[in-house]
Amino acid sequence: MRTLIVTAILAVALVMGVVAYLAAPQMKVLHDPHAPASTARGLPEDPESGASMAREPDPQAAQQIEPLLERIAALEQRLEVLEARETALPASVSPPVLASRLDELELRVEVLAEEESSSPPAVAPERPLELIEAATISEEVIAEMDERVEAAVERKAEEIRIKQNKKPTLETFAEMLELEPYQVLAIENEVREGQRQLREILEIPTADGTHLVDELINVMAHGENGDPATGGLWMQWLGKVTSEVVPGTDQTYSSQIETVKSTVRVAFERELSEEQYTEFVDWNLDPTEIQEISESPWADLGERSSATAAQLKGQP
Repeated sequence: MRTLIVTAILAVALVMGVVAYLAAPQMKVLHDPHAPASTARGLPEDPESGASMAREPDPQAAQQIEPLLERIAALEQRLEVLEARETALPASVSPPVLASRLDELELRVEVLAEEESSSPPAVAPERPLELIEAATISEEVIAEMDERVEAAVERKAEEIRIKQNKKPTLETFAEMLELEPYQVLAIENEVREGQRQLREILEIPTADGTHLVDELINVMAHGENGDPATGGLWMQWLGKVTSEVVPGTDQTYSSQIETVKSTVRVAFERELSEEQYTEFVDWNLDPTEIQEISESPWADLGERSSATAAQLKGQP
């Protein structure tokens, strides 16, 4: 396709040629070193005063150029969309020369137009040419589309199922967010540190001397045994965490716990990409609840819970 710059250069050159022709002298004078300056410039002298006198453009020449200008306008529209070579026109051209040049340009336009119209349409390699020619969607294509839609639906359903678990393993979390190896290590470190701080808070004795971490293990043990009272014990423990003030502070246990979790979320935002962090937020999980963290401060809770559950079963 011709560029607009080439078209503009061609148009300006043509117009300059026309203007130069109209302004050119109508009487060609051979150079004579002894002739007056005005005559040497091609301007006739007034017979009485001897002053040079410019002549009006030849009307017949103007009539010859008018149709050429119309052809120029038509060509400019076609040259905007077709490839062409840059053509330099002389500073001054006569109507026959201008007409010849326009004929040459028109021929080039016709050739390029024919080549463009005869070029076969681009066909994607995976699409058979007969599908394009028939302009219809075959049953094979429809089946392929159905398979892709079904696969996408299945992937989304699996994602929803996985995200219903608010305590995923580190491996599952990394797969869902497509974490890089260095990100997995960073996330594991942040979760481990958050769990360590939570453990320290829950081991601070309450006002009555009990430890919330021990009471939590007791609730977990009842849950292992399938005790119907587990739900009530859990709500009782949460109420204590929410209402009890950490000795020596004006903050409740739950307030300090939430501060730790917020710190871990900030660390996640720093370590994850924007897209990964958005998916983490949409998952709506507690970052300190991610499971299977190596050397987790919570590692012994399961063993202690199982031991307590066994003791509870042995009670009369």
